[in-house]
Amino acid sequence: MTTEREMLDLVHKRYAHAFNGTSPRYVVAEHVQFNPTWSTRCLDAVVADMWPSNGFAMHGIEIKCSRSDLKRELDHPEKAETFSEHLDFFWLAVSDEKVLSNLMPPANWGILTVRSGRLQVKRQAPRLRPKLVGYTQRDPLPRNVQVALLRATRKTYEAQGARAAVVVS
Repeated sequence: MTTEREMLDLVHKRYAHAFNGTSPRYVVAEHVQFNPTWSTRCLDAVVADMWPSNGFAMHGIEIKCSRSDLKRELDHPEKAETFSEHLDFFWLAVSDEKVLSNLMPPANWGILTVRSGRLQVKRQAPRLRPKLVGYTQRDPLPRNVQVALLRATRKTYEAQGARAAVVVS
């Protein structure tokens, strides 16, 4: 059985190889709470697209490794709705397509599945917010959400450094 950690590693793998010259195209933050001041609902990953040609899109990813976990998520769609207003795309990443058997995620959720050791698109996520155009357009992302995302990004990359140190040792 695939773990959440293995799925998060696949998220990093999916988004790690695109570069704009020498800069990475995407930044991944794990376990993002959209309020930095107290414990709130948590999204498994947020991927920020650093390219203006895609309107600096924000992708939310909810990971499900079991059918029962997915069923709980589908029974309480308000969690995804809490995050969706701040995202351009919302994705459900499942460890095995069997997890989806006879369960229908909402049409506005994209679906990523594991195939050949990689996350691949099973259903494209539709854009949830209008694409930002140009560098001067104001983004409606509230400051507390920005701070929470930055905090999660820092923790993600600190943890990656710690995991890499363990592998090297």
